Amino acid sequence: MPLQLASDTILRMFRARIHHHRQGQIMHNLSHAIDVDTRLARMEERSRHVQINDDSLCDSCHARLGTKLFAMYPDDTVVCYKCFRRQVESTSVTGHDFRRDILFKPGWLVTR
Repeated sequence: MPLQLASDTILRMFRARIHHHRQGQIMHNLSHAIDVDTRLARMEERSRHVQINDDSLCDSCHARLGTKLFAMYPDDTVVCYKCFRRQVESTSVTGHDFRRDILFKPGWLVTR
């Protein structure tokens, strides 16, 4: 086949290949952006500060926390360690099972 006749076909093949390659780059970069946003949201969640003073109460047994060990669930409930061990560790005082029903906070969702 002469090159003049095949040039249209070859040109379409090159354009389709470049288009496919650029689509792959876009998908890769979008995936990377979502991953970065997710990591940032997780880092912000892990760096939350909780201030417990002598007047803080356990949300389960209402005992004063003071200098006791405590646990904080993702739904912001704070319980003493005794109540944390007594309950299943993935279940909050509010009855939310975090292993079965995952909690999503608005800051965790990607807005792009």
